[in-house]
Amino acid sequence: MKIAVLFSKKAPQFINHYLRLLGYLEKNHAQEMFWMDLDELAKHSSHQFTRFDHVVLLAELDWLSSDQRQWLKKHRINPETLKMDWAAHQRGSRLVQCEPRIVFSPSRDANRKWNFSLWQCLNHQLATLFICQDQQELEKGAPSGVQSFFSPRNPDLHAEAFINAQGVISGDWEPCLFAKANGRPSVKLSSGPSVSNSWGIPEVDIRNKSPQAVFEECRQYLVPVPVEVLNTQSVPKQTVLHLTTLTDFSYLPFLVGMAENIARKKQTEIQLHVLALDKQVKPFLEGKYKDFLTVYELDELWEPQALRAIESRSVALKAFSSKPKLLEHVLKKTQAPVFHCDSDVYFFSSPENLLQTFGGGVTVLFPHWNDVFPAGKLDGLYNAGMVGVKPGSEPFLKWWSERCLEDCRLEPSEGLVADQGYLDFVPILFDGVTVYRKRDHNVGRWNLKTLGVHWDSSFQKLLNREQKPIQTYHAAFIDSFGFFEFKFCWDQLTTFFSGFSLQQANPAFIENVLVQQQGHWLSLARALKWKRTRRDQPSFFWVQGLGRELLDWALTSRNRFLEWKTTVRQSVF
Repeated sequence: MKIAVLFSKKAPQFINHYLRLLGYLEKNHAQEMFWMDLDELAKHSSHQFTRFDHVVLLAELDWLSSDQRQWLKKHRINPETLKMDWAAHQRGSRLVQCEPRIVFSPSRDANRKWNFSLWQCLNHQLATLFICQDQQELEKGAPSGVQSFFSPRNPDLHAEAFINAQGVISGDWEPCLFAKANGRPSVKLSSGPSVSNSWGIPEVDIRNKSPQAVFEECRQYLVPVPVEVLNTQSVPKQTVLHLTTLTDFSYLPFLVGMAENIARKKQTEIQLHVLALDKQVKPFLEGKYKDFLTVYELDELWEPQALRAIESRSVALKAFSSKPKLLEHVLKKTQAPVFHCDSDVYFFSSPENLLQTFGGGVTVLFPHWNDVFPAGKLDGLYNAGMVGVKPGSEPFLKWWSERCLEDCRLEPSEGLVADQGYLDFVPILFDGVTVYRKRDHNVGRWNLKTLGVHWDSSFQKLLNREQKPIQTYHAAFIDSFGFFEFKFCWDQLTTFFSGFSLQQANPAFIENVLVQQQGHWLSLARALKWKRTRRDQPSFFWVQGLGRELLDWALTSRNRFLEWKTTVRQSVF
């Protein structure tokens, strides 16, 4: 079956329509799905639509412009508009590590202050994610920062939130139906008398009620559901692949996202070895991902004299210095293939596919393939965010570890690029070194042009110039495909449900969240822009609480003054 999906992210309620689509596909078992942007409809010829079994519209017909409606009528195309109850047929897979959490999707019939107050009531009882279904809802009471979520480029992630929530409270039917299909309790906020519905979802009339009163009424319906911690090792068997990574407590969101990603994609037994760069990491991870995650601390790797030198370095240099030592330690312990992957690497396929990259060697390096030629001189030829070793690569790891202990500075003018610069010499100094050239692993913003990375026709996969699917993506910087945004939105969700306090996250992680949100949130973008004009870092005072109220008032007053000024000028001239 072939399905054409007509969409526009500008359409009101695009994400709700997407949730309906997921249920529709489950019932119709689509083999191929092609996405077509409504804004580019005129570029398609009518004969293209004859090869599709169904044409589905992710919007309401009356939302379409007159030109779009005329084009469809002229070419005799009658797209199907999805029924709301399709969302009730979609079941998803749970996260491995999931703590009790609530998801709140606001009502359009309530004002900004009312929605924010209800979220505060819910969040006081149990950590609550304020999840928005379109751009307007961000402006209607969402708290800026890590406890708000809106990802129009990746609506699948909204589905993940509804699947994993302990309970869902929503002003829209689709999130409630999605939760119902996955065995989660839900409450629909209504602006009229509560009536029985065929789905058995309780409705709460919010008219003339305070947020506290609505909260008390909703609470009785959110019957606790036992939290299921999934077992990731159903059948004990020999570990096929070992992965290593590093983190400190503030960077745990990236590690949690990586662990959940591996748990979703792995098809054989995989063990993740994590080096904790501070004393808070191990207590948090104990008991979590216990079937495939092992945590080490610095004093387990380094001798006392070397440990003193390592601990005197910054967190970043501590990580760079310890990476080869961690690989060396795990290889010696397991005598099996080991890959180091930075925690911002995302797997599109099972990590075991990395085993195919050795090509007969015992060490595999991944070139940067920089789009900008001089960058190779500054960053080194190979990326240290992904390195593979096998038994036989011990001489290389010993040499690399000694070099990083001796000098691990970031001084490109002196030829020093932390741990990464030393990799330039490895193919010359050691035997059995493979330089991986198939261009489908460790893809990042720095090589998208060189590798010819592009979407396939269905906008579901990234391909390289040879039309091979990208298997791993290194989401270190913002990119044109939106995978950096996808990765940290995934990290934000998985960390929220893992029980980690997002407010303790690294400022870089919080800033990533704000950067993503400001792309869809006008008042937040203005607030951050105002702060930057003062050459200051964005602070939570100006995006939450009293500071937010004052800033919103100031921006609203300024806009009214500018409108008045424009009106006066027009009346004069």
